[in-house]
Amino acid sequence: NPKSQIAPKSLRQLVGGGVAKGCCSLECRLKEDGELFGSGLPGPGPEDDPENADAIGEVAPGGHFFGTAHTMGRYASAFYTPLLSDWQNNESWLDAGGKDTAQRATEIWQSALESFEAPTLDPARLESINEYVAKRRSEIGHGEP
Repeated sequence: NPKSQIAPKSLRQLVGGGVAKGCCSLECRLKEDGELFGSGLPGPGPEDDPENADAIGEVAPGGHFFGTAHTMGRYASAFYTPLLSDWQNNESWLDAGGKDTAQRATEIWQSALESFEAPTLDPARLESINEYVAKRRSEIGHGEP
């Protein structure tokens, strides 16, 4: 399928984009783009769940869906919770330190690096990887290209 071959590259271009928007680092940019991409994912349609149609019948004309079993059953998990966006009003945002998106993204990726735990590897496999890396470094060299 040609579309499935194009999609991964398009996704990399969207998420990896480049260091733009005044963002201070690629890691920061990846966090920003990842949030924008995540918030735009399509949700389930009416055909995906028969309860969707049932909820329409529960609401009287002029009513709302907030109290229906359908809404209440999905309320906690149906909404995208952003990692970076700050939805506080300006006063609250300033009282909380007034961190912009780049600052929040930097804190997130630095925290991810600090809390990273390397996976356990079979010692023989780790030795093989280290030998390969040493071999390639000696072949390639350490100078500028």
